[in-house]
Amino acid sequence: MAGWGRGTERNREWAFRPILKQPLKRNARRDRRPPALDGFAIPAPQRSLPAMTQHRLPRSLRLDSSDLYVFATAAEPGEWAVSGAFAFANHDAADLEANLDAKEKLALANGWLGTDSFGYSSLVEIAEIDEAGYFAVVERLARHFVERYGAPGLAEALPVARREVDDASELCTHKTGTLLAVERDFDERGQLLERFRVIRPERAEDHAKIWEIVKD
Repeated sequence: MAGWGRGTERNREWAFRPILKQPLKRNARRDRRPPALDGFAIPAPQRSLPAMTQHRLPRSLRLDSSDLYVFATAAEPGEWAVSGAFAFANHDAADLEANLDAKEKLALANGWLGTDSFGYSSLVEIAEIDEAGYFAVVERLARHFVERYGAPGLAEALPVARREVDDASELCTHKTGTLLAVERDFDERGQLLERFRVIRPERAEDHAKIWEIVKD
């Protein structure tokens, strides 16, 4: 993709089991499903964090106004973000192709999920967050699972949210201020594949211009 600089690329393969039985509805309000829950009957194992007071997480970034046009809901600049692949991983490629609109497809292909608005951004930057803030992100995501996906309570949703936030933190191995982009697609086995790339700061504006807004 034009504008992406050389740097670390990390592939992650998602093989999530469905947790809701309802079909994906076209133009539904971002039908997100947390991974590997089977209706939240089996909580995911909790992983311990390193003994430290400062952590790193992706933070939503807006270099221009394009996100406001290409996503149904754009994340606000400064929101802590996660990959959000769980929003799409419970459907096969044919299902998504048939049911997602153009903005939802862009969110699938290149969107980071903000944890305040639960909108999307095309770029994030690595930033430091203290321990209290880190766990506040986990709690917000867990409450979203309860309110949006019907988790029976925070006790069941928190370990899953923790895993999602931990995964996002593990992507932040570069120095603070580094920009990250994501690209998603389905492989030949129908599993969702994510590639994370580092963007050189001097090429960031080029990346933003991929989404060119043409006025009527």
